[in-house]
Amino acid sequence: MATQSGLSVHVVIAVDSEMALLPLGTNTIAGTAATRAMTASCKPKVSIWVHPDLRAKWQELDHHLSNQCEIETGETLLAVAEASISDVLMIHEARRPLTLSTTFDRVANAISNEITSARPAHAVVDTLKIVDENRIVTGTVNRQLVQSLTSPEAYLRKAITGKSENGWMFTTELGAEELVRGDQESLKVRAPEDVQLVESFLVWQTKVR
Repeated sequence: MATQSGLSVHVVIAVDSEMALLPLGTNTIAGTAATRAMTASCKPKVSIWVHPDLRAKWQELDHHLSNQCEIETGETLLAVAEASISDVLMIHEARRPLTLSTTFDRVANAISNEITSARPAHAVVDTLKIVDENRIVTGTVNRQLVQSLTSPEAYLRKAITGKSENGWMFTTELGAEELVRGDQESLKVRAPEDVQLVESFLVWQTKVR
């Protein structure tokens, strides 16, 4: 359970939406995400955190999981982070079940005493427009200056100081943040109809290996 530099890694699959509980093949969206994380070369410990509001529904589906992951009992992801004993803590969106194992490795291996947080990102291919409150176009975003973030996000555990105001992200002391090369296949399930697209990508990934 270590990176190239010998740091131990803990991946937490974060379930904060009912979308993560939808079936995917013989598993669930969240279960598939956990299985994919387990295949990373850094051999991480993989556990699942379920938002307190979804835990009853999760228990009903637990028998559908083909993997046996530890279930985190902390009320918040910050509580899970504070309890983790691994050197590198990675938070992965359960609704991104197709994230490649190599992406987990790249993010984990980016962490050091100098780089205390890292996340995968890729180039933006769509044209992005800036609009005002009336949806009038006021400009065009320079795609060379922006990146599209995906998951997982990784942190040097000992550097975590608290939770940021933006989503799951944690604040860290010292160090810098680095973006590593992500993968376009890290699709996020935002609606039930997205499952069919994810299933087709899953089949495609299996065939090209």
